[in-house]
Amino acid sequence: MDRTYEISGEGTAFRAVRREDIKPVFLKVIRGAMERSRSAQRTCREIAHLHRLAAHPNIAQLRDVHLLDEDVVLVFDWVEVHPVEEEEEEKVSLVAYQLFAAMAYMHSARIAHRDVRPSNLLIDARGRLRICDFGSAIHVSEASARFEDHHDSTDVGRLAYRPFDVLVGADYSGGCAGDVWAAGCVIVELATQEPLFAGDSELEVLAMQMGTLGGPPTPVEARELGNVSLVVLPDARPRPSILDILEKTSEDFAELVSLCLRYTPRRRCSAHAALAHSLFDRLRDDTPTTYHHHPGEQRYHLQCGDALDKGGNPWHPAAYRAKLQAYLKQGRTRQRKTTLMAHLSGESPKKPAPLVAQRQGHRRQKRQDCGAAGVP
Repeated sequence: MDRTYEISGEGTAFRAVRREDIKPVFLKVIRGAMERSRSAQRTCREIAHLHRLAAHPNIAQLRDVHLLDEDVVLVFDWVEVHPVEEEEEEKVSLVAYQLFAAMAYMHSARIAHRDVRPSNLLIDARGRLRICDFGSAIHVSEASARFEDHHDSTDVGRLAYRPFDVLVGADYSGGCAGDVWAAGCVIVELATQEPLFAGDSELEVLAMQMGTLGGPPTPVEARELGNVSLVVLPDARPRPSILDILEKTSEDFAELVSLCLRYTPRRRCSAHAALAHSLFDRLRDDTPTTYHHHPGEQRYHLQCGDALDKGGNPWHPAAYRAKLQAYLKQGRTRQRKTTLMAHLSGESPKKPAPLVAQRQGHRRQKRQDCGAAGVP
């Protein structure tokens, strides 16, 4: 890789320049990715999900993968990040629209990001957003399902963006609905320049959430949460409501945030429903149509492949390494986007249908005959 990129930076994130075309790229170095089963699983799963979602303009574009001993290097398009300044509701609304568009696309593919937060949103000077870091992403059985990876379901995502249902250990929690809660927190933070629930412990964050949302869940909401003992909940901390916090924004803006921050997953709006909110009426006419399409629902039905998305035991790291090496040996072709899933699942790429194979054979034979006869 040293011959391909000129690298500058520290830690695990680098800015590099590709020598062949002097194009800037972003390198994410995953240290020790292939040393342990769990880290190898997360790395391969991240690569698989990024390739499955590569068609959407608001998702970070993975351009290449390098395997260096026990480390893995992911190469992305470079984004010159530009902070969203306070009180720019129009720009915050544009960012929110793109965030929900990316999430709707992911959720149509039954992928929950599970770590939506400002540091994972790359926003350039024109306000274009790309969501990155799919290391915690997982395939879920339904758009509103609970996390199926029981090893990670209780501690995924930063505390300030973790939904109420996850913090109280509800029967049905997290998943795609958890992404929507986190998006609501992010939107408020972009508009006010302050985290909405910046507590130091789970109990403190719970108290802040209940203070902002108007008290503990109602009995009906408690039943929807399932096996949760609300007796042990802390007292709600007196705090301004969402309307008070967002007093400088429009009513539509505050209403959309309120729809995202509901105690139970089933009461939250979906990412698709958020896109249809009146806050985005003008944006739907002005933005490219690619933001409105959700082909993931039709295209992607495969899981990562090793049963880990169902809570199964991980493979040995050597097995993940072998799968990734086999994938890389295929060359840097567009075919990789589909065959990676087959490698991770142990499946063989689908063979052409008999009629298609027959036609391909005829074309191949015709080219050989023409070559032997000297016909160009």
